[in-house]
Amino acid sequence: MKERILAAACRHLDVDVNDVLSWRVYDDRVVMIVNRGIAGCPKYEVPLAQIETPTRGKVSHEGIKVLLETGRLPVDATSSARRLAEEKGIDLTGIEGSGKDGRITIGDVRSALC
Repeated sequence: MKERILAAACRHLDVDVNDVLSWRVYDDRVVMIVNRGIAGCPKYEVPLAQIETPTRGKVSHEGIKVLLETGRLPVDATSSARRLAEEKGIDLTGIEGSGKDGRITIGDVRSALC
């Protein structure tokens, strides 16, 4: 969800999410107006390439577009893992991948079935 991007951007800037007065996600950046308790409220821009989410690492521009359209981060999984997950009704976003760069394998999906 977009809130994950906001939380990640706040972590990047060391800003409390409760101090964010307004924010917007663009194709390549997050823009936030933050209440810092000083005269005027500073505007921060964070390039999406610098934002990391706790479970997926850096999010690509395409990943951000998918997140904004669907409310979910895209999942990196093998085609056989996707097929098995679909057959069994398993949500891949809840599975931590053991493959290269965290890719979800069919073994990860089978483990989630148990």
